[in-house]
Amino acid sequence: MIFIAFIEKFYAHIPKHTVKLDELSGDIGLKKHEIRMFKRYHGIESVLRSEGTTPKDVLKVCIKEIIKDIDEEEMNKIKYILYCHTLQVIQPYHINIINEIKEELGLNHILSFSVTQQNCSSVAAALDIANRMVENSSDKKIIIVSAEKTFTSVAKRINNITIMGEAGFACLVGNEKQENQIVDVYIRNLGEFYKGILADQKEIKRFEQVYIKTLSQTISTVVCRNNLKLEDVKLILPHNINLSSWNQLISFMGLNKDKFFLDNIPYYGHCFCSDGFINLQEALIERDIQSGDYIIMVTVGLGAIFSAVLIKH
Repeated sequence: MIFIAFIEKFYAHIPKHTVKLDELSGDIGLKKHEIRMFKRYHGIESVLRSEGTTPKDVLKVCIKEIIKDIDEEEMNKIKYILYCHTLQVIQPYHINIINEIKEELGLNHILSFSVTQQNCSSVAAALDIANRMVENSSDKKIIIVSAEKTFTSVAKRINNITIMGEAGFACLVGNEKQENQIVDVYIRNLGEFYKGILADQKEIKRFEQVYIKTLSQTISTVVCRNNLKLEDVKLILPHNINLSSWNQLISFMGLNKDKFFLDNIPYYGHCFCSDGFINLQEALIERDIQSGDYIIMVTVGLGAIFSAVLIKH
């Protein structure tokens, strides 16, 4: 028997502190013309900063939000914690912050591992893994969690594309509470762009040439292979990379701009794996999302990994 997986509960940790790009210029080495470019062309005004906290602090807050009010019977059904992160190294090699959190919260019975090879699309990969695990069991639940800090110059920005923000999220995947069904996860890997931020100018130009078309195909594929049409989708949740690329995609696909939740891009920055759940949390408050509506969570990871998660609210 195959069981349907749902995002039974989720929490996005959105820091209250935002920093304007002008204030960040010295920290991330932005010149005045670059600040103008990010503001005027990419539409980025500020980014989230989780001041005075570590990734462990944010991860712990997120996990505590998920497990609060959970009784012992349900807690025993949680079998795995999947930590998705973009940065390959998030602490000194001898420290395992998830194990430390499990010890502190009494969760040592839960197995844990990282999902990171898909960079910012690792969140989609983690949802895909959790979906497959839950499909085969009626008494298995999985926590997916993410939180990262921009602790190096490389982690603070992607040149000419975006500025990175700091946030976190956690979600509980199971098959009991029937809300936010994970209908499908589609991931497409363009391995020719494996160098990511180390790509040369020729490779970057080639990536720019195929980016919009591939992103469009990714969204269309997850819709079509589930016998839906784009008009059946209520809302598309983007990664908060920049406004310029999403405006290009909207024009390329001929869609109404209202179908995309772009509200957070100017103010939050690109928060690694957390963008989708940040936008889902706020969209459910700010948009008229009804039971049965379809939502697509879209992310692109350097490398290049295009992903789309189809969710039925």
